[in-house]
Amino acid sequence: MKIRSNENHPIANLGFRRGAPKEMALVLRGGEFIATEALSASTLAGLSDLARCRPLVINGLELHRQDLAELAEEARAKGHPVWPRLSCPTNLQQFVLAFK
Repeated sequence: MKIRSNENHPIANLGFRRGAPKEMALVLRGGEFIATEALSASTLAGLSDLARCRPLVINGLELHRQDLAELAEEARAKGHPVWPRLSCPTNLQQFVLAFK
């Protein structure tokens, strides 16, 4: 599934030619980023910088700066984009595992 920019939205017109929709891999909707395809190392590194002060929500996952930095490194090492995901167990998962 590809998401196309809405040319009527003021932000969508920045840097785009009128009438030429541009496919995007990452869309900001509300307070959440939606990744429509795997993200490159450079995109993930940029998101890591954005997450410096607070975590970002991408595809429903709350990702911290370290999570995004690890994903960027994985994409660099593999040589291809990766899907956003949690790279380590969440605090709740760690809590549950501690009491099993």
